[in-house]
Amino acid sequence: MSASEASLEAADGKTVLADWIERHGPSVYGFLRARVRDPNQTDDLFQETFTRALRAFRSYRDEGKPRAFLLKIADRLIA
Repeated sequence: MSASEASLEAADGKTVLADWIERHGPSVYGFLRARVRDPNQTDDLFQETFTRALRAFRSYRDEGKPRAFLLKIADRLIA
């Protein structure tokens, strides 16, 4: 993969991530808040969920549902 392809892929990942945060952020936050109960820890886990989603974007298959993908990441962070 060339540097320009990698850069384009990273930009696409960030665009998709911004969309996911807007569309699925409230569900992910609510899931974390219900399980963790501490607002500060919830905020940290919320941020880490989307950080990991961005890192895993290259391996994400668009066949699935993004919310399920994000909730699985969040669930693994809690465990």
